[in-house]
Amino acid sequence: MYNYSLVDFIVTPIFLAIIFLLAKRIKDRRIEAEPYYKYFVPALFIKIAGGIGVCLIYTLYYNGGDTVLYFDNGKLLAKMFIDNPDKMLDILFRDDISYREWFIYDYQASVYPVYARSFNSFFVLKCTWFLTIFAFNSFIGATILLNVITFPFVWKLYKVFIREFPTLHKEFAIAVFFIPSVAFWGSGLLKDNITFAAVCLYTHAIYSMFVKREKYLVHSFQVLISYYVLTSIKPYIFFALLPGTFIWLAGIMLGGIDNKLVRRSTGPIILVVSLLSGFGALKLVGAKLGEYNIETVLNRAVDVQQDLKQEYYGGSSFDIGDFEATPISMLSKAHLAITAALFRPFLWEAGNIVMLVSALENFLLLAFSIYLLIKVRVIYLFRLVLRHHLLVFSLTFSLFFAFCIGLTTSNFGSMVRYKIPAMPFYVASLIIARKLLVETKKEEETEEKVEHFTGAVA
Repeated sequence: MYNYSLVDFIVTPIFLAIIFLLAKRIKDRRIEAEPYYKYFVPALFIKIAGGIGVCLIYTLYYNGGDTVLYFDNGKLLAKMFIDNPDKMLDILFRDDISYREWFIYDYQASVYPVYARSFNSFFVLKCTWFLTIFAFNSFIGATILLNVITFPFVWKLYKVFIREFPTLHKEFAIAVFFIPSVAFWGSGLLKDNITFAAVCLYTHAIYSMFVKREKYLVHSFQVLISYYVLTSIKPYIFFALLPGTFIWLAGIMLGGIDNKLVRRSTGPIILVVSLLSGFGALKLVGAKLGEYNIETVLNRAVDVQQDLKQEYYGGSSFDIGDFEATPISMLSKAHLAITAALFRPFLWEAGNIVMLVSALENFLLLAFSIYLLIKVRVIYLFRLVLRHHLLVFSLTFSLFFAFCIGLTTSNFGSMVRYKIPAMPFYVASLIIARKLLVETKKEEETEEKVEHFTGAVA
């Protein structure tokens, strides 16, 4: 358990004051040309507040946990760097190290190296260990600095949506920055903070290359960085990004065809080629996807489904029913898996105050989804989805990711954190769909008026 010291109470307000002044200066310089920058400071400080909240809940409520261990192990790496930089750099660029190597350079032996042999967790330490130095060994300070580093990538995602729908800056600010679970669990000194930032960077880079056709070299490098970070920490997130990406690219290609007849005739071909390309990409990166590659993900899902029924999970587990390690059997559970990932726990399933907050958020999201489905109706659903390439990507990624998480996650506590990358995209999809629905109805009303006027004149 981490014990707060005087350093935390000194560093925190100083950091907050400096960050506020710098953020306000950025906002003031950009807001005249880009009015949506009015959300820059509030969004940044909501993220920082979420990170501080994670620190407090893990130390005061849970009495320890992953984020505390990352900080403690980060301090150990920082100490090793000060004592022996050469050895530290050698360790930093290796996949794993032995316990003996940790203890040799931990002279006080005060921190057990729990992440020494875990590649995914140790990669988080590689990304964050230096923060403890700049934060003067302050837990809250290191968390604040991590959020300052990752926030610009999240802002890039916001700008993607804004560039396509400039009038929806408030709605997209809610989707990207102000969803409580994302602002909270996505802001700690945890894997989720880094991986969500990587997803945001990836989306912005793909959008910039293929939609805006800007700086191909720079954005290609950003895609590679995102790929490296995601596959090093949570490979299944990159796995979930690929289908939506290739369908997105197919939509962009179709959008570039002006002739409706040609577009309709070539659409299925482009879609099939895109899906095959996506499958080929999954095979190519399969070795890097670890336990989430195509060959093992089906069996893993079944194992998790059987494991979640064990008594040791208590009231936090959920069951979507039996299924086999076949695509058809799993697809039969798609509606249950997606529902579990996006909308559970329901209000009556919340077993503690943390789950109750998540349940309230899920209830509002479910209500909005049902309302939109009623308004859209089946006749409009596919028409709306195909009207905009960004909606295609956001909805495909969020639903496919929710499907994977719903199948392979055993309890609500884990679900709240695992689904973070999907939430902004899903909510943004709802916002875009509502916008397009209004536009579609206006167009139909205009066409009816024109036809009525033409008939009256005739």
